[in-house]
Amino acid sequence: MNFEIIAEIILAVSFLGIIGIVFRKIPHIKDLPHKEDFLRTKKIKEKIKETTIEYWTEKMGEVKIFLQKFLLKTRVLFMKADNRAVALLHKLTETPEKSKTTVDDYWKGLKTSIASAKIKTRRRKVKSQEQELQKETEEEIEEEEKEI
Repeated sequence: MNFEIIAEIILAVSFLGIIGIVFRKIPHIKDLPHKEDFLRTKKIKEKIKETTIEYWTEKMGEVKIFLQKFLLKTRVLFMKADNRAVALLHKLTETPEKSKTTVDDYWKGLKTSIASAKIKTRRRKVKSQEQELQKETEEEIEEEEKEI
């Protein structure tokens, strides 16, 4: 707590000392001659302007080349994207025709496979019936031969 009071007193005395020094030096500052170009800002601004103009006139060729390359690369990218979009559109216009034919082909194939399966089963039945008839006839013939 005592340290805070001491610090505040030192701060106040220092502040009053600074104010006293400034008030004593104000008349001397008024007597000094007025200089417009104290920091020579006009010359500095002109130098900066000249150097930047020189720099950019020298670098303008490189900037143009960079810009040309950049624009060519972006053009190529856009053309690739356009080609891909056209290819997708072409596929989309083809797919309804193909899908109709594939769906129709699917049902036709299904019908033919069902029909061929029916025919195969009929042939099997007919063959089995023929075999049974042959066996029966052979058995009848054997029975007749036994009877004789």
